[in-house]
Amino acid sequence: MLVRMGYIALRQGDVAEARATFEQSLTGYKAAGSNIGIAFVLEGLASLAVAQSRPELALRLFAWADATQEVIDDVRPLVEQADVDRDIITIHSRLNETVFSAAYAEGRAMPMEQAIAEARAMPMEQAIAEALNGTSPAPTPNHLTPPIP
Repeated sequence: MLVRMGYIALRQGDVAEARATFEQSLTGYKAAGSNIGIAFVLEGLASLAVAQSRPELALRLFAWADATQEVIDDVRPLVEQADVDRDIITIHSRLNETVFSAAYAEGRAMPMEQAIAEARAMPMEQAIAEALNGTSPAPTPNHLTPPIP
């Protein structure tokens, strides 16, 4: 699955490749009408937002995915839940309780198109943008999540 390649790139610190792969996956899942696929991709973009120090956006995207999974009665696999939990801990350490609760509530209430638009509008750090355009070497790995063994 293409989206899994995005997760691998993100865990290896290649955020430019992760972003591009998630975008491509999102386009495919939207065309197929796969809400669970869209949720999986938006969780990847949420992890990318955590890596780029955008905790409120990340939390809104995770909250939207949580709400979507409840509606379609799909439980996140344990290995994926562990990754989400790790990111949520990072987010919680960066936001006070009031902001955290508000962002989570906002995310749960967002319609799908808004969640997608917010994820796609996420500004990229200059190094990431340059790597996507082929004008600089790929950024160095982030150290928020361990690499895949």
